[in-house]
Amino acid sequence: MKVPQKFTDLFLQLGQTGGQFPIGLTAWSKKPTVDLQKIKLVVSADPLGFPGIAGSDFIAVMGGESTPGLQDLVESLWPKESKVTPVFANRKYASSIAYSDADALSSDYQCNPSVTPCLPAGGIPFIWMVQAGFRQYHGGLDYTIPAAILASFKSQGLDMSADPAYFTRDRSCTLDSAALVRVYDTLGGLLSRLANSDGVGGLAYKKYNYKASGEPGGADTYTLKDAKNNVKTYQVIKDALAKGSDVTGIPELSSTHLQQGFGNLMDLTSQVVATFPPGTADSVVVPNAEFQQMIAASIVGAVLAPDFFKSTDPGSIAKFSATLPDQLLLKCPR
Repeated sequence: MKVPQKFTDLFLQLGQTGGQFPIGLTAWSKKPTVDLQKIKLVVSADPLGFPGIAGSDFIAVMGGESTPGLQDLVESLWPKESKVTPVFANRKYASSIAYSDADALSSDYQCNPSVTPCLPAGGIPFIWMVQAGFRQYHGGLDYTIPAAILASFKSQGLDMSADPAYFTRDRSCTLDSAALVRVYDTLGGLLSRLANSDGVGGLAYKKYNYKASGEPGGADTYTLKDAKNNVKTYQVIKDALAKGSDVTGIPELSSTHLQQGFGNLMDLTSQVVATFPPGTADSVVVPNAEFQQMIAASIVGAVLAPDFFKSTDPGSIAKFSATLPDQLLLKCPR
């Protein structure tokens, strides 16, 4: 890999926070060893190493909504030879994912002028990249992720509650080494391009309201850009599922249901996009509270949910339950 020319234009974080005892980037942000104003972009990537849907690698990219021009820059620099497709989602509507390491220098940033000069914009541009794999990530307990998208399906007349979902407690059984290599190659190329890009230095963080409209100080911020991104995401998932059960590992019945459900959501979202005249600014807020409640908050669930219906991983347990009794959390065979 070519060594980047501009080391101060890129900051890669390592580590996570440990509850009320911060470690990793969260701890470093409180006592940074460099002037924070020299950091132009924070990149968080966790978890990685799962294709999304077998045969069609993709990765969710969140956070671009807080920095005008960041999504366009990432799209323009995405390696053309990459075998991993980026799908962009608004971090605010990742309802099942509450925390990112990048928060310490963005939405949760707190200035301490006695340690380092304050960030004038109140944060640093960031992106958080996630691949499917949450059914293993926390011992199979992230059943709330498919639950969110299943609720959206049900509102459109499709009930998948009887379709078996699969959970694997031991993540080592299902980490896809080939997928990890593919995403590593992709991110290596992307980060090198970002570090060498003049566009990174021109990015400016814009304080974003990540509070839900029902919270004190919250507001509806789902935009036309978000809706357009969602349509593209649904299309990526539909195309992946269309490759068939032999490729995806998702049983035929569930695959059919998933294609129908995502097709319904894509049609509904496309209709919302079509209500705006050509040339409408992407920043315009979609004035449809019912649509936002049903669609917006489940888009990251849409990216991650199909993984729960894959049945071919060793050690998978076939059951969907809100309580997940202990017998479903068995380790996979060695």
